[in-house]
Amino acid sequence: MAARRAAIAMALSVVGRYFATGLQPLTPQAALGHGDRSGRAEEGAPDALLDALRLRAGLAAARRIRLILERIASRATFRYELRPEESTGHVTGQLDVSRYLMRLGAVTDVPTYPVLTVRRTEHTPENVLAAYAARWILRELHTCVAAIRIPSTGPEHRRYQEERQALERVLRLPWLIACAPAAAQVRHRRAERDLLASVKRRLHRREIANTAPYAELVDWVERVLAGEPVVDSGDLEWDFYDDRFDTRLFELWCLRMLAVGISRQLVVPVPDLDPGWRIDRPAYTWHQYAGSIELYFQRSLPRVAPGRRARWRRDDGTSLGGVPDMVIRAVRPDEPASERFAVIDPKLRQRGGPPAEELYKVLGYLDNFGLSSSPLGAILFQTTDTEDLTGYIYRAFSPEGGGADHGSDASGDGKLYAVRLNPAAPDASHIALAPLVTTVLGMLDIPRLDQYANEQPTNDEGERFYRAKQAELQACAATIPPQLLNQSRHRVRMALGDTRWQTLGGQTQAMLATAEHIGFSLLAGSDARQGMVDDYSGPVIGVCASIESVLHDCVITPATSHDTALHEDCGRATLGNVIRIIEDSLNGISNPQPKHLAVLAHLNAAGIDKDAVRDLVQPLRRISQNFRNPAAHRHVLTQQTWSRLWQIAVSEDRILARVIDAVAPPPYTGGGEEDGTERPPLSG
Repeated sequence: MAARRAAIAMALSVVGRYFATGLQPLTPQAALGHGDRSGRAEEGAPDALLDALRLRAGLAAARRIRLILERIASRATFRYELRPEESTGHVTGQLDVSRYLMRLGAVTDVPTYPVLTVRRTEHTPENVLAAYAARWILRELHTCVAAIRIPSTGPEHRRYQEERQALERVLRLPWLIACAPAAAQVRHRRAERDLLASVKRRLHRREIANTAPYAELVDWVERVLAGEPVVDSGDLEWDFYDDRFDTRLFELWCLRMLAVGISRQLVVPVPDLDPGWRIDRPAYTWHQYAGSIELYFQRSLPRVAPGRRARWRRDDGTSLGGVPDMVIRAVRPDEPASERFAVIDPKLRQRGGPPAEELYKVLGYLDNFGLSSSPLGAILFQTTDTEDLTGYIYRAFSPEGGGADHGSDASGDGKLYAVRLNPAAPDASHIALAPLVTTVLGMLDIPRLDQYANEQPTNDEGERFYRAKQAELQACAATIPPQLLNQSRHRVRMALGDTRWQTLGGQTQAMLATAEHIGFSLLAGSDARQGMVDDYSGPVIGVCASIESVLHDCVITPATSHDTALHEDCGRATLGNVIRIIEDSLNGISNPQPKHLAVLAHLNAAGIDKDAVRDLVQPLRRISQNFRNPAAHRHVLTQQTWSRLWQIAVSEDRILARVIDAVAPPPYTGGGEEDGTERPPLSG
């Protein structure tokens, strides 16, 4: 039960969309579907989804209020009150003196006397609140059913009838009938908060004997009025699909976990679930500079990649098919023919050892569709363990390896994963999934970018994204065809000048060339890079990081290398902070810190022209504010932004060249002349 609740809470967005399509195979017709049975008529309609989820929440709330009312009914509160009545012929109760005196002198055929009688009544604030909540939920159920077309034989309709009839029976109890008029007045006057305050005072004064259910009712109504959900995500009533849905729930949870795991390692937000994920679209797609990763749910390989045909066929030509739960497709932008695949199957059944039979099934599927040369597959199976989720990894070894070294990755050209997962232990499950996710990124030669983002601890998500994007650009250089990358290297080298180019470290050269290639490929509207044509933040980060690298290599690092603590502190400085350190060092602030003294000492010792450096402070600050900071904070940058930065930094204003001229120490003299002087390249 705990695992089911955790799985629903984690995958709620996917589960809701799954039911909204009406394609689930558990009933003969769509339980929440609209239009035809395929669900295509309303696929992705937000109103349909919201109405469907509202009905589910209403059914869950009806069950909860019914259970609370049943507990209250066993010991409903009451109180005694004096009621004015008339006694005919003689006094039968306590005489109401004030009313009697007002009537003195009146002549009647039969004498009547105003009296006060003591009566027991259930008309208390807490019972009025119970009646108000029950009538509220009943109205909500009527509204939900009127807003969404559900089949009369569907499970939602059956549950609606059950809950409606149960609430109507409860509302016919005498103690709630007595409170109905007051509950209607509360709704009419919008006096819910006054009623809640009155009940809370009675609870605080211990005037209510049956405290627990009334307190639960008060807390629930108060939270709902404050805008919180009417039920918790784990309380939503999926149980009327009984245990048959648990298998599908585990599959949907695994789908969401993979999406979150891939996004974490790429240091990007989890993409939106594609509206067409149940028909012919990937559920999630990640567009990276090295290529695209597509995650499909319950799609056969020929539907993911029409060019893939089954090798095994019957005599009548029918293919041996099969639909795995998840298929991942990775394709490079410049090489569509280089697409790679991974087949992943979640299995709910628990096991004491590796799921060998299911792994053979995955291997057979890969071989049937010609993917046995570099296979990648996985079985995700459930465990009740909350800490040790150790799984199994199998590696395929090429015949050339001869099987001599079965403990080395050197000869391996395929992998199979058997991963233990537990929805009740999401953190441990993410750790268990991480090796599989890393291998999926490896299909595009993308490393774990979150490791680079975490190299220097920071709570700034913008800086984590900035570092991850730098690492991605460096990794992307290996995926660009050599002739194209060499062309970009040549163009940047010509723009900067040969000697300045040699001043840059190898990683900085690769990052600049990659940024140039990607930026101008996007600018040209390359069809191979569809999905990324609207965002130039990566190339912008590449150029800004190159300037930052030069300042660190030529100023910050040599100035602080004598002091380990100072070097560690300044080594994490961003472009804006580096500019501020240099400016404060040059301006001679009244209370200089050790880093300012160290930078100033280095500038003097290296013979660097401080006036030339000072002239660069304002242009560099504008680059940091207008380009680097928006890119680091995931703003979508346009082609105009990229073009302008390239003009400022490289082609026209030549800020990068001026920075190299100003801060690079001898023997490089700068000045824009190519004197052929050789110097060792700086480290990236």
